[in-house]
Amino acid sequence: MLRIAICDDRRDDLFKLRGLIREYQKMRPGLELEPCFYSCASDVLDAGVLFDIFMLDILMPGLNGIELGRELRTTFPAAPILYLTVSREFALDSYRTEAMSYLLKPLDQQAVFHALDQAVERCRTECAGAIAVHVDDGIRRIFFWELIYAEASGRKLCYHTLTGQVNAALRQPTFAQLWEILDGRFLLVRRGCAVNMDCIEFLGDTAVELTGGHQIVIARDRRAAVRQAYLAYCHRRFSAGGAVHA
Repeated sequence: MLRIAICDDRRDDLFKLRGLIREYQKMRPGLELEPCFYSCASDVLDAGVLFDIFMLDILMPGLNGIELGRELRTTFPAAPILYLTVSREFALDSYRTEAMSYLLKPLDQQAVFHALDQAVERCRTECAGAIAVHVDDGIRRIFFWELIYAEASGRKLCYHTLTGQVNAALRQPTFAQLWEILDGRFLLVRRGCAVNMDCIEFLGDTAVELTGGHQIVIARDRRAAVRQAYLAYCHRRFSAGGAVHA
């Protein structure tokens, strides 16, 4: 089940979006979607729901779509954001929030469906990676998209996620074994510490700032490699992002 937050302050546009989403679901019967519709940005922020995809109008009173996107990135660093607007002037600002698509109104059904297909595919890819962690009261599954960073703590591993810290109860896997499991979004910043590049908010010369306020010191002999790897990753993600759809 994928949850989509759709926010537009204009009732007629929100009504059209309901129809488009309904038609999209009919044409993809095997896809389970749960659309949630909102008329203002604050309602999205206060929803308390773990959304997978966001469709946001840009020109809204109060917090606009770009500002809302920046706020959402603190909790949803990798979720696809699809912007909806009547103007091209915010295209550059949208990419600063790592938006996936920029759709111009009046919305074209084919363009909307194509953007949604891309977003759904990214969600499936993001959610494909996960690790089962033995904790004191059972087994916790941690998806890679929710893992901010992992580090060796003594002989065990500590996982820092979007919802809190998870301490492994067993010595397996080792950090070396975990590193073999993690996918290409993770970066080794020092011995025994891997960070999720989707959660990097600022990369400095000696440390990296992550979602949730975490600061991780970069090993001296890893600084150049970390910067190069992160820039290459950002380039790949930017190149894979959606273009402006008229």
